[in-house]
Formats: sequence, C-alpha cells, structure tokens
Amino acid sequence: MKGNKLLQVANTTWTVEKSLEDMDRGGASAALISITNPGLYLGDQQQTIRLARECNDFGAKVVQDHPTRFGLFAAMPLPTSVPH
Repeated sequence: MKGNKLLQVANTTWTVEKSLEDMDRGGASAALISITNPGLYLGDQQQTIRLARECNDFGAKVVQDHPTRFGLFAAMPLPTSVPH
C-alpha cells in the first residue's frame, strides 16, 4: 500500500496509541477499526486477498489487546469472476 497515490496521510500515520490518546481526549470509550480510502483492491486480486488477511489479523490483535476499547469491521475481498 505504501507509495499508492490514493493513500491519505492519516492512513500512513495511524497508531493504536495515537487513537487511544484521541479517544481519551475526546471522551470516547470505544472505537471501531475499518478499512478506509482507497480500500484494498489496487488491481491485483491476490494482493487484495493478502492485504485483507494482514489487515484482519492486525485488527484482531488490536481488539485482543484492547477488548473494551476497539471493535473491528473485518475486510472481505469480493470473489473473482469464475468462467462457467
């Protein structure tokens, strides 16, 4: 994903610690993690599947480490078209 021109700065600088600090400062008790712009599909289905797995594994670890602070919307790549 790094180097993709569609990637926003917030996507490259996000950390659990920064998010927890922002939540505490703003009075939020919990937050949900989800994939944002530009999504995971960048033209390569196999890369998309790998990125989804990596993001889901990372998100699951964050939720496991902070079960009362974070939830997760898992990424589910769409299936490829299969000729009949």
